[in-house]
Amino acid sequence: MFFISIIFLNALFFFSSAFFLTYILSPKICHRFVGFLEEEAVITYTRCIEDLDAGKLPTWSSLPAPQIAKNYWKLSENAMMRDVLLAVRADEATHRQYVNKLFVRNQFF
Repeated sequence: MFFISIIFLNALFFFSSAFFLTYILSPKICHRFVGFLEEEAVITYTRCIEDLDAGKLPTWSSLPAPQIAKNYWKLSENAMMRDVLLAVRADEATHRQYVNKLFVRNQFF
């Protein structure tokens, strides 16, 4: 277990260092990369919602939303996990669509 932790810490250090250096050289590349990650997140949440609706995630279909999610996304008190997935997907889509595109266009530099 300790060996795996060391591997992950090294990978984290390498990625963080590489991302930092890339950001210094070209912030546009880093914001584009984050945009691609957010696009993948939207696709993943969409698949989760489809699986939930298709009955492939029976545990999640009756799982109430955690209180922290209700507070953060201002969900109703009777919100379910599906509502959380919809809120997170919308949040990721907003980041992908507006925030990163503005940074890539250098409107904040």
